[in-house]
Amino acid sequence: MTPLHFFPKWQKIILLHYNTIYTFRLSDLVGIWLVEIYNSSELSPSPQKLKNPYTNLTFKVHNLYNIYFALINTSYSIPPILTELFQMGFNLKKLTTDCYPRLRDMAINNFVKDGDIHILFDDIIQMFREYNNIVRTVSIKNNPSINYKKNIIKKTRYLLKLYYLYNYTVNPLMQTRSLATLKKKLRTFEMMYPYFGTKYVFKDKYMTNNAIIGENIIIHN
Repeated sequence: MTPLHFFPKWQKIILLHYNTIYTFRLSDLVGIWLVEIYNSSELSPSPQKLKNPYTNLTFKVHNLYNIYFALINTSYSIPPILTELFQMGFNLKKLTTDCYPRLRDMAINNFVKDGDIHILFDDIIQMFREYNNIVRTVSIKNNPSINYKKNIIKKTRYLLKLYYLYNYTVNPLMQTRSLATLKKKLRTFEMMYPYFGTKYVFKDKYMTNNAIIGENIIIHN
């Protein structure tokens, strides 16, 4: 980590917090602040208050105003969600109510990225079952190893995100768009990865393909 004294003065802020003076880099505080705002529990938004990274104690409202005003006086582009929070007097309950659709979609993004492997894997199987009229050749193992699950998730995470957005977003336009995009990408997926979930080898003069994950071998003559 680069020591703070290497950064120009306009990139830093000095705050008095619980009778102690702290120096922060503004961009670091913004990054932490956004993580707190977009915090979630599974698929539900759960915004948290900004805390002092040195002490884990919650910043007071006047500290938040000082941080925001310091950002205004820099060349940083202030994230819109922070401006909205500022306009609401840093009231997280009001932000959660007024910006719930956006926070919900971010919670979906968070869960797809960092959710429980077993839940993600089970939902991928459910997704393929629901759209088996499109992905006709998918063959995912029962009771697979943890590495198998991780590989399946890695290959299909972008599809699962669309599946979750369609099922759980509260934005009707996002729901419609996600369904259309999901079906389109599933058709492409079926063409690119036939018999997904198994290993297979094409046996012809044009192609040998051993790229699909799994343990079974399917020979195409």
